[in-house]
Amino acid sequence: MEIAVLGGAGGVGRTLVTDLLKESDCRIRIIDRRERAAREFARDKGPRVTVKRADASRPRTLSRALKGVDAAVNCIGPFYRFAVTVARTLLDSGISGVDICDDYTPVGGLFALNELAQKRGLTFITGVGWSPGLTNALVMAGAKSLTNIDEVRIYWAANVADYTGPAAVNHLLFTSTGDVPIRRNDRRLQVEALTGSETIQFPDPVGSVPVSLCGHPEPITLPSVLRIPHLFVKGGIVPIWNNHAVRMAVKLGFTRDDSSIEKTAKRIVTLEKVFRIGSGKTEPRSAVKVSISGWRHGKRKTFTYDVVDRMKRLTAFPASTAVLQILRGKASKPGVFAPEGILDIKDFFNGLTQRGIVIHKTETPEK
Repeated sequence: MEIAVLGGAGGVGRTLVTDLLKESDCRIRIIDRRERAAREFARDKGPRVTVKRADASRPRTLSRALKGVDAAVNCIGPFYRFAVTVARTLLDSGISGVDICDDYTPVGGLFALNELAQKRGLTFITGVGWSPGLTNALVMAGAKSLTNIDEVRIYWAANVADYTGPAAVNHLLFTSTGDVPIRRNDRRLQVEALTGSETIQFPDPVGSVPVSLCGHPEPITLPSVLRIPHLFVKGGIVPIWNNHAVRMAVKLGFTRDDSSIEKTAKRIVTLEKVFRIGSGKTEPRSAVKVSISGWRHGKRKTFTYDVVDRMKRLTAFPASTAVLQILRGKASKPGVFAPEGILDIKDFFNGLTQRGIVIHKTETPEK
């Protein structure tokens, strides 16, 4: 079998390729518009890895590059531009797959492809990274221990030294702009991004980070499988002075539309060293914290999950585990799904544990 990694020359893509080679006997096809970088990376990976050039903004090139592939993982961002186009191209090509889409605006368009996926007998899972992805699975794990859920709180902290390239910066600016989804009183609402600020203590070495509301898919997808009256996603950046820079960019209108966001992201990438000031000299770490509160046996409890690791590992390993579940028949129901709607959660966590991802669980009883 052969798995295509779209955007395989990027940081997450490279981690995915390496992991899939280790965890399966599949052939891997890197598909990327940066052909030279892809070939340089693939040079020492052996005969199981091949390279094809394609540009997501030209779907026909993608279709040609995908011929003969059995499954695919899409890492091409920004996802608010490319998620739906790439997913449709995969399904039209007769290929099942997953993506690591962390933007909320494509969710409706992705699920609109459900009928196409069912008709073709294909599986597509969207949002299988760290947030969403790992976060969704953690919510499902906590939900099993509760009779009723009152509230889900999802927090992430990203170290700017832990990611490179304009796509990640595009996402950061996009998710910090305009109104973003939350769940309140059993209703989905749109509220202003960067509001609801609070300071969250993540495990070392991340530490204390100010976070605020941001636009992620979890408040849209999770309530379709669980009754969750209150749900939000808040994120922050390390070093924390970068949070002020993002707020200023939004306030000054540098993120007013997609074109402005892309121009601003490119400028930030050229000043990458400046934005990393204060990030420390040790290997950077990012973190996610998920708290699920509710009732069990008449008592209110909160289960909190903390995970700290490199962002590329936190993103790539869930996607790798998911695409292998599809190929191995553990998550192969036809249609378009979020992770919580189809993944074998036990197998998912076993896969992450085998790859060295450590999840800390805390149970807090309340009076």
